[in-house]
Parts: sequence; structure tokens; C-alpha cells
Amino acid sequence: MTTKTQTKPKTASKTARKDADTPEVSERTVTVQGLKVTVSTDAMTRLDVVEALDDVNSERNPFAIVQVFRIVFGEEQYADVKKHLEEKEDGPVGIRAMRTFFESTLKKVNPNS
Repeated sequence: MTTKTQTKPKTASKTARKDADTPEVSERTVTVQGLKVTVSTDAMTRLDVVEALDDVNSERNPFAIVQVFRIVFGEEQYADVKKHLEEKEDGPVGIRAMRTFFESTLKKVNPNS
């Protein structure tokens, strides 16, 4: 009596399964208003960012811009940016200061955009 051993079909590793059309995600560290921040170069093409920006631009939810800041900077850096701006502004951070910082960051991360 012979026993056949069953083998599981080989599956591709997670890295091998990566869609060939998906570009490599890279990060860029830039200095904005004296603070170093690291941001993904494709941050503005993420669907969750685009959806939040759509909410802001359509005035359905103008406060969604805070969600964009948190996604793009990440929670830890978002807190660092707020602290930096609070020190610079000598008080609570206004939306204009945060928007200016954010826009300056994007221009430095993607200067050709």
C-alpha cells in the first residue's frame, strides 16, 4: 500500500503578489518652517485622502481637512507639527497656519506637481 503525500499548492509571497501596476511607495523628508517631516510621495493619490479632500472642497465636511493632515503626516508627526506651529504662533494653531504648512510640505515633497 502506497500512501500519497498531499502537498499544498505553492502560493506567491506577499511581495510577489504585489500588483505590477502599483508603484513603489517612497518617502521624502523635507524641512518646512524649520521642522523636518517625512511624507509619502504618493500621499495625495491615496483614496482616503482624495475622498476627504472631496468632502472639504464640496463643503459637505470642511473639517475633513484635519483627517487629511493626520493621514498625510501620521498621528505622531501631526502632533509634532501642531506643537511646532503652536510655539511659532505663541498659542493655539489656526487652520491657516496648518494649511500653509501643509501646502509648503506638499510643494517640497513633489516640486514638479
